[in-house]
Amino acid sequence: MLTLLICIVLHLGVCYVYPANQSLQLLVQYDQEEYVRWLTYWLVLFLLHSTLYVLLASLLLPYFPEIYYTFLMTVSVLLSFPNINASAFIYNYALSKSDYYLKKSRALSCKVVQLVLSP
Repeated sequence: MLTLLICIVLHLGVCYVYPANQSLQLLVQYDQEEYVRWLTYWLVLFLLHSTLYVLLASLLLPYFPEIYYTFLMTVSVLLSFPNINASAFIYNYALSKSDYYLKKSRALSCKVVQLVLSP
């Protein structure tokens, strides 16, 4: 039980607290390269976590929660570590070339703008 608690705390710290702190610091000191890196991190993290949760949560979480949270933490470290920059790799080679993703995101953006601007 203690190892599960440690895994959950480390997972929250590595996946959310550290990147959120870095993203908030970018609001004060604007750096284009860092801005793009952390924005890509959040986008890819959301997509991977939602996908991994659906695929792995039913398989690993009930039986091996320590392995599940350790795996998610490892993925998050790979996404956020600047020398590896896996989030940019995943975005450039998977998401940006996906016509389906681009069409859906543009359509969603147009709908949001229409909703905001409509009286």
